[in-house]
Amino acid sequence: MAAKTRIEMQGKVAHLILDDPDEKLNTLGQAMIEEIGQQLAALKADASVEAVVIRSGKASGFLAGANLNELQALSASKDPVKDGYEAAKAGQALMNLVEDLGKPTVAAVHGPALGGGCEITLACTARVAALDSARIGLPEIQLGILPGFGGSYRLPRLLTHATALPIILNSTNLDARRALKAGLVDDVCPAQQLAEVAQALALSLLKPGTRQRLAAARHAKQPWMNRALEMGPLKAIVFRQARQGVLAKTHGAYPAPLKALEVIQAHSADRAASLEREAQGLGQLLATDASRNLVRLFFLGQDAKKQAGGVKGATVARVTVVGAGFMGSGIAIPLVTKAKLPTALKESNLEVLGKALKKIREHLGKAVAKRRLTPTEAAQQFNLLRPGAESADLACTDLVIEAVPEILGLKHKVFAELEAHVRPDAILASNTSTLPIGDIAAQAQRPERFVGMHFFSPAEVMPLVEVIPGPKTSPQAVATVVELTLKLGKTPVVVKDSPGFLVNRILLPYILEAVQMVDEGVPVERVEKAALRFGMPVGPIKLIGEVGVPVILHVFSILEQHFGDHLPQPAWFKKKEFPDAFMRDAAGRMQVQAALIQGWVGKADPGYSDQDIQDRLFLVMLNEGARALAEGLVPEPGLLDLAMIYGTGFPPYRGGLLREADRRGLAACVKRLEAFSAQAPWLKPSAGLVAAAVKGAYY
Repeated sequence: MAAKTRIEMQGKVAHLILDDPDEKLNTLGQAMIEEIGQQLAALKADASVEAVVIRSGKASGFLAGANLNELQALSASKDPVKDGYEAAKAGQALMNLVEDLGKPTVAAVHGPALGGGCEITLACTARVAALDSARIGLPEIQLGILPGFGGSYRLPRLLTHATALPIILNSTNLDARRALKAGLVDDVCPAQQLAEVAQALALSLLKPGTRQRLAAARHAKQPWMNRALEMGPLKAIVFRQARQGVLAKTHGAYPAPLKALEVIQAHSADRAASLEREAQGLGQLLATDASRNLVRLFFLGQDAKKQAGGVKGATVARVTVVGAGFMGSGIAIPLVTKAKLPTALKESNLEVLGKALKKIREHLGKAVAKRRLTPTEAAQQFNLLRPGAESADLACTDLVIEAVPEILGLKHKVFAELEAHVRPDAILASNTSTLPIGDIAAQAQRPERFVGMHFFSPAEVMPLVEVIPGPKTSPQAVATVVELTLKLGKTPVVVKDSPGFLVNRILLPYILEAVQMVDEGVPVERVEKAALRFGMPVGPIKLIGEVGVPVILHVFSILEQHFGDHLPQPAWFKKKEFPDAFMRDAAGRMQVQAALIQGWVGKADPGYSDQDIQDRLFLVMLNEGARALAEGLVPEPGLLDLAMIYGTGFPPYRGGLLREADRRGLAACVKRLEAFSAQAPWLKPSAGLVAAAVKGAYY
């Protein structure tokens, strides 16, 4: 087996370089833990070594954390509690070896230092980070576990609990500047100077007083209130507020943040006892369904990156966005901030264009205020925009994203104009949400270069992009859009061309079912609360207002033509006054006018249980998802689950629509739908779901 690490001596400082030849990015698997431990033991015994720098030999970054394949195997083992505990103890032993080396240690970080990668830096005497690439944090909560290699113990001790808890509970990744401000690193520098600066820092630690000076500097960076809250009983306030925040955000559905709080609050100056508690907590969490589902979600996201099927996409160096309204301006933001691509905004309405530029400037301003960007970096990104694209911009663009209103004739006109000016090899993408790509491309001169690229609202936030090939779209065009989506920091899901595509096809019946139950007399508040308790991020009635009434009505008009036989027809949904039920207050918050709606309906509460309400909302999505899967909109269940989580906020801890159905039992889901369909015929179990139930499960 090839070595995963090597030692390079620079005078009396040993540089322990992590460079696993079998991985694109170093991970902290069992073999790497063992090899680093052996190297450290040798360095500890070597009298010629007075200090150690730990850094990566890979351009991709420092250390991504635990090997997630090993983590998944642990959670699937016969005894995940025991196996997880033992894995934690092995990782903790390595971190203790770093901390107890008896010689100064410096972590030199570029790229990601996450999870176990962050924890090894916490065990070091000092840390330095590369300005242009470093990302440091403990993302374990996102995987349904807690930091298990000493991170829950060391981070609060290095900073304060008030500073450390949000980093842990929110799985926050800090860039170099934010890490320096928080006291998580002691110095920052350009990546080219990282080894040199780490060497100098290691040598300075050999001088008396340097450790104390660094500790004092970290202490001084903590807000005075955070320092005060470390005192005696005041610390309980931090944990009480953190717990309240977790419960408000998760409604107690996620075990990991609550277990992390319990473990951290019980920590003491006794390192051994604290780490024992942490290891037990990790083992317990690995055995939960939430952790299994969240780890699986990570792998689904990794698999989604491979949907180009090995085809290499075309180079995209310049992009044009046509239409600078709400969606177009939102799409432009990640183009300049994430992909950092020169982006032309083509918009004939100067008022709309001005609002778009203001929105993008404000977005960048917030990033500066949060110290995620310097003013110079924000200006550089804003200057990637070219407002008011001309024919010359189109002639040199590699990819065009159309974001005009959902009117087929308008889209035909726009694309006819575009094809007259763009290069023959330019790719034309439509951000349509419902119109079939084949219909939009029907008049295209080069339909092989035409593809759907459906962003979700708000485009600068939502992590999903549906990629929709038309009947004649080339594999290279699909690959190009998949690759661009990844550069935008988003997850692509390739979907078969069909009205509504995948997510909207499933989401609209969910919204309509909520509207229908209100039409049957169920109070709006009960429907909303039932959905929130299930884990949805926003109630389905409020979602109508958030997405926009015109958008919902348009999607309904399209899907009703094709799938009307299994959509309810609630009366108040079709009232001309329907938009009046959704208003924003002075602060811009969406407010559902529940009293107005109940007045329209004029029916008494039928007394459905919360479980009935939740089941109807879930099962109507499942029924439509089963149809979509049976029709081949996506090739396998995992992509449907991924799309629903990233596109609608379906609760990640449940693992997705189809995973939740498997947990309940498909036969039980069919039986429940049959019972509901006696009064609601549109809920009759679909042939696809019945067939899946005969098979037994989706997974």
